[in-house]
Amino acid sequence: MGDDRTRLMIGLKRRIGQRRRPGSFDFEPNGIFRGGRIRRLLARLELARLSFVAAMAHDLEYGRGFPWLVVCFAIGVWGYFELPREPQPWATVPLAAFLAIFAFRRRRRGHAAIISLILASLATGVCAGNVRTWSVNAPRLVKDGTRSVTGWVEEVEPRERGYRLTIRPVRIGIDEGDALPRLVRVTGRAQPPPRPGDAITFRARLSPPQGPVLPGGYAFDRAAYFEQIGAYGFIYGRPEPALLGRSPGWRLEVVAAISRLRTQIGSRIREALPGDSGAIAAALIVGDRGAVSEFAQENLRIAGLAHVLAISGMHMALVAGAIFFVVRGGLALSPGLALNCPIRSWAAAAALVAATAYLVISGASIATQRAYVMAAVIFVSMIVGRPAVTMRSVALAAAIVLALSPEALLQPGFQMSFLAVIALVAAYRGWFEWRKGSPRIDASELVGRSRLLSAIRFVGFWVGGLAMTSVIAGVATGPVALAHFYRASPLGLVANMAAMPFVSLLIMPFAVVSVLAMPFGLDPLTLQPMGIGIDAMLAIAGKVAGWTPSGGVVGALGDWPAVLSAAGLLWLALWTSRWRLLGIIPVVAALGVAGLHERPDILISEDGRTIAVRTPQGPLAVSTGPGGRFAAEIWLKADGDPASLSQRKANAQVMRCDDRACVFQVAGAGDHHGSEGQIPHAAAPGTPSGASIPLPGPLQQPDRSGVGLTPIARSREMRDREERAPAVTDTAPVGSVLVLSRVERPEAFDEDCRRADIIVTHLEAPKDCALHALVIDTRFLEMHGAAALFLKRPPPGQRVLSQPNGPVIDGNDGGNDDGNLDRNTPAAAMRSLTGVRRLDVGFAHFESARSGINRPWQPSGKR
Repeated sequence: MGDDRTRLMIGLKRRIGQRRRPGSFDFEPNGIFRGGRIRRLLARLELARLSFVAAMAHDLEYGRGFPWLVVCFAIGVWGYFELPREPQPWATVPLAAFLAIFAFRRRRRGHAAIISLILASLATGVCAGNVRTWSVNAPRLVKDGTRSVTGWVEEVEPRERGYRLTIRPVRIGIDEGDALPRLVRVTGRAQPPPRPGDAITFRARLSPPQGPVLPGGYAFDRAAYFEQIGAYGFIYGRPEPALLGRSPGWRLEVVAAISRLRTQIGSRIREALPGDSGAIAAALIVGDRGAVSEFAQENLRIAGLAHVLAISGMHMALVAGAIFFVVRGGLALSPGLALNCPIRSWAAAAALVAATAYLVISGASIATQRAYVMAAVIFVSMIVGRPAVTMRSVALAAAIVLALSPEALLQPGFQMSFLAVIALVAAYRGWFEWRKGSPRIDASELVGRSRLLSAIRFVGFWVGGLAMTSVIAGVATGPVALAHFYRASPLGLVANMAAMPFVSLLIMPFAVVSVLAMPFGLDPLTLQPMGIGIDAMLAIAGKVAGWTPSGGVVGALGDWPAVLSAAGLLWLALWTSRWRLLGIIPVVAALGVAGLHERPDILISEDGRTIAVRTPQGPLAVSTGPGGRFAAEIWLKADGDPASLSQRKANAQVMRCDDRACVFQVAGAGDHHGSEGQIPHAAAPGTPSGASIPLPGPLQQPDRSGVGLTPIARSREMRDREERAPAVTDTAPVGSVLVLSRVERPEAFDEDCRRADIIVTHLEAPKDCALHALVIDTRFLEMHGAAALFLKRPPPGQRVLSQPNGPVIDGNDGGNDDGNLDRNTPAAAMRSLTGVRRLDVGFAHFESARSGINRPWQPSGKR
C-alpha cells in the first residue's frame, strides 16, 4: 500500500510539473517551488488538493466507499425525523427509487457517480424512515382517564415494588371514534401477578405516552409509537380473569410461551440468588432488570458500569464467543476433523445458533437485536470464508439495523455501541498494521524464557488490552452519553478495569453454564460463582460511585458536541490516509462549543402542572404536580445540579399558593448568576387570586450591586404609574422579577391574566388573556409539549418594562402604527408559533420540546 501511494504522489508531482507555463512556477524534485509567493502558495494548494483527491480515490477503491454510503443513509434517516411535517410515502418512495436507478446508471462516471450515490443514500434514508412509520401505524390514547381494560397478557416483568404488564387489549372504555391501542403497559402491586397468555380485565388510570420532558430531550412518545404502545398507567386493585371466548392468535401464543419461559428462568435465578445479585443475574440472562434496586442501578451509572446491565454487543460476544471457542477446541481434538473439515465454519454456525437462542430468551430488546445482527454478520462471514471483523462488516450490520428499524438511530444504545465498535476496529486495525512493520521476536529467544515470564507477559497484554479497550470505547461514547444522560463517568476506567475481569471470567461464563444446567437441576450450584462475581462488581461500583464528585452530573451541553465528535470520529476511523487527521478539527470544535449551551430560567412540563424556576442563588426551584417527579429529576440533571428533588422543592421565598393558583417569583433578566450571598430584594409575590395576601409593591430598592429588582406584574392602573428603579450609575443594569402564575381553577383567570407576566395552566385559558401575559395553556401544550424560557438580560441602563401586551425590553415596545400586535410581543409571537422550536417572545427566548407538527407519534399527528 505504501509503494502504491509513493508512485501516486510521483505521478501527481509530474502532473503539476507538466502544467507550468512561461512565467509560472517550476517544480523541483526536492519540493521547492520557483516563482512568486502567491504562485508557490497556489501550487502547494493544488498539490494538496490532488493529494486529497488521490487519497480518497485510493480508499474508495479499497472498499471504504460502502461505510460512507451507510453514513449518508443514516443522515437521511436523521433528516426524516427532523422534518417539520410528516412526508407522504407516495412522494418519498418514487424519489428514492428514481435516485437509486440514476445512481446505478451513473456508477462508472467518476465524480457524478459519487454525487448520485450520496443523493440516493440520503433519499433512501428518508424513505426508510417514512415507510417504517407508515407501516407501524400504532394508535395512541387521546387523553388521560380511568378506564376498564380487557385483554391478553403478553409480558410480565417484576419490579422492585410489584410488576409491570404489557397487555394486548381487546376492549378499552374509550370514547367512540378513538382507535384501540395495539399495546398497553401498566404497573400493578396486587399479588400474585397474572401469567403471560392469560386473559384478564381490570380498571386502570391510563395516560398517553409522554413527550420529551424538555427541549432537546429524549422523545418517549416516539419510542412508544414504534414499540406500538399506545397508553401507560397503573392498575386499581387486582386483575381478574376474563372470558374472551376466542383464541389470542398464534403470534400471541408464541410470544406468551417465550415470555413464560423467561419468567420461569428469572424466578429460578432469583430464588437461588436473593437480592440485587439475583436481579442482576436475571437481567443478564433473560433481559429483565426491573427487579434491580434503584440504589444499585444508580451506583452502576455513576461508576460507568451501567452498560453491563443492558444485553448488548459485549454480552453477545462473550456468550457466542465462548460457544465458538469451546466447539472449535473440541473439534480440534480430532486430527481427522481438524485437517479435513472446516471446523472454523462449524464452530461459527454453532455460535450463531447460541446467539439466536440468547436473543430469544433475553427478550429481544432493541439493543439485543442490534448486537445479534452484528454477531450474525461476523459469524456468517466466517462461514463463507470472509474476514469477520472489518469496517465493512460493521457498516453492513448498521445498514441492516437501520433498514429494519430506522428509529434505532435516535436511541442512545445504537449511537454508543456503533461508535464504540467503529473506534475499536479502527484502533486495533492501526495497531496490527504497526505490529506488521515492527521487528518480530526470534523463536530462539523464547526457548530459554520461563513459564512465569510468559504468563506475566500474557497477563500484561490482557490487562493492557482491557485498559485500551475501556479508554477507546469511553472516549468514543463519552460525548453521546453526556448529550443523553447529562452525566460523565470520570472514574469509569478504574471501575471497568476492576470489574470487567469478574464479568468476563465469572459472570458471563457461568451465566451460560447455568442456563445449560437448568434442565438437570444443577443451576443452584452454577449460579453461585456468578453471584460472587456480581457481588464483587456491585462492591466496585459502590466504591467508585462514592469517589465520584457530584455523582458525575455535568448537565446538558447541547447536541453540537456529540454531533461534532461523532463526525470527527467517523472521519478518523473510515479513512486510511494521512488526511484522516482532519477529523481532529471537529473533535476540538466539540470541546470548544461544549460550554456554550444556555440553561433555561423556566421549565414547564407538557401537562402544565410541574414547573421549575430559576432562583436568585442560581439553582432551579421545582414545584411538582401529579406524576411530575420523573420530569423534575431530569430537569435537575440537565441543569447540572446533583441535588435531590427534595432539596430543590420550591419554598415560600419563591412560591405562594391558594386554592385557585400558585404564583412564582422568577429571577429575571439574567440576574440569577450572582454570588451566593446576594440578597433578593423583591418580596415574594402573593397570589393575585388570594385577597388576604398582599401584592408586591411598585418599587424595590436596589441591591448591593446597584441592580434594582422591579416586579413587572401590575394592574393597568399601577402600570401607568410605574417608575424606573434607581441605579447607582447611569449605565448600571436594571433587573426585574417576573411573576408566573400556575392557574389551577378557572375563576383565577380574570385577575391573574391582568397581573401576572406568564400564565401556565392545564386548563384552557380565555382568549383575551394573551393580551396581558404570555399564556401557555392546555391547547398550546398539546401542540408543542414541554416548554423552556430563557430570559434576556437588558442592555446596560435598560430594564424589562410592563406593556399591555406583555413585558418587553425598554426601548423595544413592540408596537406599530396600525395598532396591531407586533411579532415581538408574546401574544402575537405565540400565535405564530407553528412547528418551530425556538422563538423570540420579547423578554425571553422560548423553546418547545416538539419541533414538528402532524407527526404520527404526537397528539396532533394524523395516522
